[in-house]
Amino acid sequence: MKPSIFLQVFILCVFVPLCATPTVAAAPLNALKPFLKQHCYECHGAKMQKNELRFDRLSPDLSEPETLRTWQDILDQLNLGEMPPKKQPQPAPEDAAKIVDTLTATLKEAYSQHGSKGGHAVIRRLNRIELRNTLRDLLYLEGPVFRNLGIAKLQDNNGNGSVSRNSADPVQDFPVDEEEDGFDNIGDRLVMSDFLLKLIIGAAEESLKLATQDGGKPTVEARTFAGHIRTQGPNASLESWSRETHKKFDGIYQRYREPGASTGGMGRVGPSKIAGTGVGVAARYRITIELSAHNQKHPWGEIIESRQDEPMLIGLHQCNARKDGLNEGNPTNQQLTEWEIPGDGERKKITYETWLDASWTVWLGWENAPYQRGLRPSQLVQEFYPQHFKPKPDNKADNKIKQAYEPSMAATLFKSGYKGPHVRVHSMTFEPLIDIWPPKSHVSLYGENDEIKIESLILQFAQRAFRTPLVSEDITRYVDLVRAQLGNGRSRTEALEVGYTAIIASPRFYYLQESETGGKLNQFELASRLSYFLWSSMPDEQLFELAAAGRLSDPTVIHQQVERLLDHRNAKSFVRRFTERWLRLDKLGSMPPENGGPFRIYWDRQMEPEMIKQTDAFFSHILKSNGPIRDFIHSDYTFLNERVAFILYGRDDVWGDGFRKVPINNPKRGGILTMPAVMTATANGVDTSPVVRGVWILENILGTPAASPPPDVEPLAPDLRGNK
Repeated sequence: MKPSIFLQVFILCVFVPLCATPTVAAAPLNALKPFLKQHCYECHGAKMQKNELRFDRLSPDLSEPETLRTWQDILDQLNLGEMPPKKQPQPAPEDAAKIVDTLTATLKEAYSQHGSKGGHAVIRRLNRIELRNTLRDLLYLEGPVFRNLGIAKLQDNNGNGSVSRNSADPVQDFPVDEEEDGFDNIGDRLVMSDFLLKLIIGAAEESLKLATQDGGKPTVEARTFAGHIRTQGPNASLESWSRETHKKFDGIYQRYREPGASTGGMGRVGPSKIAGTGVGVAARYRITIELSAHNQKHPWGEIIESRQDEPMLIGLHQCNARKDGLNEGNPTNQQLTEWEIPGDGERKKITYETWLDASWTVWLGWENAPYQRGLRPSQLVQEFYPQHFKPKPDNKADNKIKQAYEPSMAATLFKSGYKGPHVRVHSMTFEPLIDIWPPKSHVSLYGENDEIKIESLILQFAQRAFRTPLVSEDITRYVDLVRAQLGNGRSRTEALEVGYTAIIASPRFYYLQESETGGKLNQFELASRLSYFLWSSMPDEQLFELAAAGRLSDPTVIHQQVERLLDHRNAKSFVRRFTERWLRLDKLGSMPPENGGPFRIYWDRQMEPEMIKQTDAFFSHILKSNGPIRDFIHSDYTFLNERVAFILYGRDDVWGDGFRKVPINNPKRGGILTMPAVMTATANGVDTSPVVRGVWILENILGTPAASPPPDVEPLAPDLRGNK
């Protein structure tokens, strides 16, 4: 932005002061002064101040946090019997008990008042995640479902995703938000500055550019991939056949996997031509898959263990192809949906619509495929068709001969008659859905044509940005700014972008403002409370409509909306952010296991994202099912996928990449306390620490943080062995 425009926007931004913290009334502690004078002033008075503590001037006003902490220290020492020192005269037990009781009750009331805001919520600004989500929803930016994997795009973990071109995250350069008790959405901590305002203006400009589509409609034709459907994974000898080079491809396609592989028995199946590059053009796609499932019930159950009473479960996944293709180690892998396919051999077509960025693609996995360790075609030929079996070439044989052995056994197996379960993917079609052009992101900003009045566009945008009804007088300054830009020779699009940037830079956008008069929230304030609580983003059209109709004061409507918001894909943001902050999983990765030795698998199999997904799945289940709170501590189930089950739980009875509810076979593994994510976050990367985990439980489960150590005790040297 040019300096002149920045100054104009900056001048328009009138800062809103934060509500002052309510004064805590002075507690009646003067009655305790005689006790302190008799037993404490000698060491903590005018002549001597041990540990820099002086009690003869200690204020009885507990509104100051430092004063409150000092009185708390006095209470702690009395409870522990540490003060007065043993060599000094001791108070009578009944006198000490009265002092402790009085001080305990007084401090309890003081803490309650400190936590109170006088019936008002402290006005707060949006944190980084909320700002990013709100920009996305305000501007109708769309993208693939995103779980918090640190991908540098305008996208977030609540399921509404990224933007239409590769771009840096518009808030990636923002400073980390201040925390309180692990949470980063506390009004008192979310300060504002001119530096942060400049960053918000920059984020607004970048996001508006992403929403603006001045060019013509892109030409993207539907593509069908039926030649080489690529798969990746271990034991790929049965996958390396292509329709382009082998006429009998459909008859020989099948694979068996090793334990711990993240997908089912056909590997990760996707179009080879875009497996490493992505679809090429960002758009919403209708993906049509033609496939058939065979031999759900089969006679080879002793060798190929499969769930013959269940249909084949096929999962559709997506990933950023440029990160690591279809490989298991790709940190962007995430499941979109699942289908049950009867194993009757009939061809079936299934479809799914989703947004894909230019570098993204999709792949299929057989989620409940046969579970065999290292089962190869040669073993099946030897077992069922011994007359056609050929021994494996000697290790001294030529590499080409050795590499051709399993494919030749695969061909022999299927020519002889393969009777085991298998899935055939016949084709995958990617059909772009861009009939409406320009997209909603552009039309909402500039209208369907240039005849739409600037006042109307600004009013509509400002009402959504400020999350409240407005009148013409409320937007005069923004309309005048746009007209001034037009007078300076800027185009209509450029002038409107400046106006929209000014609106986003207004405190009415980046602060969650509520009425200063107190009392009940109005309808639109209640809508924002709901959406930012459960979505970390602005209200949608339905919430705005209900607020305008005055229906959000109806408890039945509120209940219905809470259920709707929790069922919406945006609720993933609440699940991800709350579990991260409550359980302090944001610390995961700060002291990971050493990349080598006994914990190498943590890195080799990309376990950290999987552990986070497990915790999210467990919390989401309890939330949506309104499950008992005791399940967080002790449950007879957990959520596992194949990789986590095999590597971290030693189980070989869970198949597929998606997390699902499974009974536990060890009562110690129920609840969250022994989940791998929690145990890793409370360790140092080398070994466990009962003290660290004990403090974690006090702070995050019981809500009773451990007291600070006495000031004259030397701190322990930090254990940095696992620090990276």
